[in-house]
Amino acid sequence: MTIGDLNAIAWKPRLPESRLTVIALSGAVIAELCPPPESCEELRGAIQAQAGIPARMQMLIPRGCEMTLGDSGELPRSSSEMLLVVDEDPVLLSIVTFLVAPQTPSEEGLQALKLSTELDLSRRQIGSAGAEDVADALLSLARLTDLKLAGNNIGDEGACAVAEALETCPSLRSLDFGRNRIGPKGTEGLARALAKNSSLKSLRLGYNHIGDKGAEAIARAMATNATLDALDLEGNDIIGGGAIGSCLAANAALTTLELGRNRIGHKGAEFMAAGLLANSSLTSLDLGRDRIGPLGAEALAGSMAADSLALQKIYLRHNDLGDKGAAALARALAVHCGLTSLYLESNGIGAPGAAAISLALARSASLTELELGSNALGPPGVVLMAEALARNPSLTALGLSANRICLEAIEDCCKAVTHALETNTNLRVLDLRGNHVTNGAFLKFPVLEVTDNRRFPLEFLW
Repeated sequence: MTIGDLNAIAWKPRLPESRLTVIALSGAVIAELCPPPESCEELRGAIQAQAGIPARMQMLIPRGCEMTLGDSGELPRSSSEMLLVVDEDPVLLSIVTFLVAPQTPSEEGLQALKLSTELDLSRRQIGSAGAEDVADALLSLARLTDLKLAGNNIGDEGACAVAEALETCPSLRSLDFGRNRIGPKGTEGLARALAKNSSLKSLRLGYNHIGDKGAEAIARAMATNATLDALDLEGNDIIGGGAIGSCLAANAALTTLELGRNRIGHKGAEFMAAGLLANSSLTSLDLGRDRIGPLGAEALAGSMAADSLALQKIYLRHNDLGDKGAAALARALAVHCGLTSLYLESNGIGAPGAAAISLALARSASLTELELGSNALGPPGVVLMAEALARNPSLTALGLSANRICLEAIEDCCKAVTHALETNTNLRVLDLRGNHVTNGAFLKFPVLEVTDNRRFPLEFLW
């Protein structure tokens, strides 16, 4: 069975006789034919005669008709209107065949759908009604493990419909509900499903409108859910996030939590810090663009210094941490042996903050990625980071882009970095973009032409 063969066509009886409506899965009407054509050839001609029909549809419709209608090429006669659904995605067409025309589905298409493990319906504008259809289909898709429904405006009703099916769907492992205008009501439906579902591993709810009430519902479910290990709540109008922070103390399954682009603030960061102290599973936390400030950084640093902390990656970009916040995190970095990645872009960190981080790097044996791009380190800060790089054997990626290195200081900065690379042979990526750094500046120092002493190839970004 080829991909072309799986461009299925679905027929479903509708209203009065003698009308054929051809639509795309998006809902756009391609053609309305009255009376219906007698054969595939007539159908081909009638479709191609319609103004504004994409060429791909002209190709797909005849191929699908010939496959579905068989050798005779005759259109089925019915006492009701016929609906013809077409699209170029074979799996998508299979589910349309299954949902729109359960009386006479394409056997090949239906079988392919039932054997599928992934189904991507992202950005198809299916709306709440389409989400309800998908929910009905889930009961028959025993092997489906990954369902993507992002960008479909399914709203609360659609979310609740899928959530209800999720309660009894034993195979699904990943569900993407991002950008669907889901509010607190739809989130509560999902929370009820999470409390009962024991298979889902990843739930993406980014860029909806769940707010504090929705976050509280999710938090209650997470207190008892023992299987979900990745949760995305980015960009959801969550203020404070106290419920999410508190649920970390009770949850022992979650490993990845994305809360960026909310309004967590320093108070919310305090709740996160308290939850982290009692949590033994979370390894990645994203609080980027959450307005936590230096006070929030200090709160998080207090928990990061704990020996029992499982956290390995923390994203704190765009949080106005300043030198004070950077110094607090540096103190934690010097004693916490588990943190591997720290992202601090766009935080107004200057040379004093760089000095604190530099001292911490000399004592850290676990950190492999440090991102300090778009700060205000200046030449003194960059030189300090280069000196730290020379003393730190574990770092494999260092980001120093857009840090206000003036042209007059280029040579001193390049010299410091080059000296660091003589002793640090593990670094794989060094990002110096946006700093007036050029290849010519580095070529003054012959160490960059020597690669035999490096354990890994080095990628310069300038």
